[in-house]
Amino acid sequence: MGSPQKNRKVYGISEISKDITFENIPSSYEFTIAGVNLDFKRFILKKDKTDDIAWAFAVVAWRKRNDIEASTIILHINAIDRFFEFISTEKGPVGLNDFNQSLINEFIYWLKFISKKRLNKDENLSETSKSKYWGVIRDYIRDLIIYEMISPDLEFPIQMFNLNEFQPFKAYTENEVKQILYACIKDTKSVLLNNQIVGNRGVLSPYLAILIPHALLLSLRTGINPEVLFNIDITSISVKESHILNSKILILPIKKRSRKSQNIELKDEIEKGFRVKSNVARLLDEVEKITSPARSSLANNSPLKNKLWLVMSDSGVINTFNNFRYFASLQSFSKRHNITDEFGKLVDINFRRFRPTFAEAMLKLNGGDVRDLQKRLGHSNLATTMGYLDPNLEDRIKAFNYAGKTMVEWTFKGDKKPSVEQVANKLEISLETAEKFSNGDFNMGVAKCKDPFNSPLKGIKSGELCTEYLACFRCGNCVVVKEDNHRLFSFYHWLISKKMILGEEKWKSSYSWIIEIIDNDIAPKLGDQEWVNIRKFEAMNNPFPMWAI
Repeated sequence: MGSPQKNRKVYGISEISKDITFENIPSSYEFTIAGVNLDFKRFILKKDKTDDIAWAFAVVAWRKRNDIEASTIILHINAIDRFFEFISTEKGPVGLNDFNQSLINEFIYWLKFISKKRLNKDENLSETSKSKYWGVIRDYIRDLIIYEMISPDLEFPIQMFNLNEFQPFKAYTENEVKQILYACIKDTKSVLLNNQIVGNRGVLSPYLAILIPHALLLSLRTGINPEVLFNIDITSISVKESHILNSKILILPIKKRSRKSQNIELKDEIEKGFRVKSNVARLLDEVEKITSPARSSLANNSPLKNKLWLVMSDSGVINTFNNFRYFASLQSFSKRHNITDEFGKLVDINFRRFRPTFAEAMLKLNGGDVRDLQKRLGHSNLATTMGYLDPNLEDRIKAFNYAGKTMVEWTFKGDKKPSVEQVANKLEISLETAEKFSNGDFNMGVAKCKDPFNSPLKGIKSGELCTEYLACFRCGNCVVVKEDNHRLFSFYHWLISKKMILGEEKWKSSYSWIIEIIDNDIAPKLGDQEWVNIRKFEAMNNPFPMWAI
């Protein structure tokens, strides 16, 4: 990839300059945020701006412009559009002076019971969509109160929508992944070798037609969130490498909300970036070349000038791929290549399904190490990582390995108590740490920990006490001996009790893997089945106080 002395490309997320000063009022009803056009003129209800809800919402949106990204703005547009649909069909030309509790309650009722899907008028909006739309409008109304545009004497219901219907995005099956990969490779080769435009409408952005397979391949190979991937910038910096063969493109994706870096591939960390595999680097280079004409046509001061993913419309308007509504293009891609599931039904392609697909594949490759997967996905909480994994019990049993130690031959009470030297050697810890371990200083909520102040789990700083009890069985620091059975089985029953609260499917996704590890990997090493049953019964009837149900 060239000499290491030359400038290397870095694909990253740019930060907003802190030196820019902004006005608090938009110049008109129409303006652009993060490349997305917002036009409030179509919502105007009153000629007087001081009483016009559309102008008030425009002001709120304008003041949010530095805190939200393109995908969030699109959600705001959809929510606001629904709100004004309610006003136009149910209320008429109301103004800010009419903004009262009754208006809020009626909108909630309309959203919950009357609103329909736009493409299929016979179907209601999903509860998830209703909740998202209400969340946006609620926040806008609260901002109107803060800006003293409406009365502060308003109440907001906490939760009106049933979100239990929401199902996490499922990973694609191995066969579906093969079909998608084959289709992507076929399209990219066709375009790059023959300079052909792939798609039903060749004049509709040749960029988009070529970018779709590249985006799918990158999503499959990295597992990165789409809103992060498609908001990547191109910059140029000098990267010094020890050897020309180690010279790699760096990727610096940053989540805009948390400002945390997100690992995008499977290589070593170097300072602030991550080396990536050559196939990923090649795809990124290709994307840059494909979008180069669009980038070159932009003015030097354009906020899109350094964006990697650009799309050019029929009329020559350039926008980022993230802002382009590519859903129809994805489904067209699936239909054209006849990508089907095991029942012969056309596969619905969604970028968000590639992250759990990546997670499942990675879990099989790394031997069931969920902590390693947690690091690769950039999660600070192990429970978030678990949410990406298939709850199927059979797959879970194959995928997960117990990472801790079970010391059935040890007891820390009575004559069989091991020496400090034995503990230190067996657990590979210092004599000082081994002494604290032997004295019970490291007895945790579930079992014992080799060193709870030096946790290997991401997000826990050295010196901080680790309390990630759900992660104990994926952590090499976990140690279970026979005397820990009361805490262990109390925790076991506490987890089972959560099934009634969470429901079967969500419980399986969150907790069933821990139950399996205790039953299959730990309990049999502590005693025979009769002993285990007695200890479980005792813990259920007289649980350890920390895990009382």
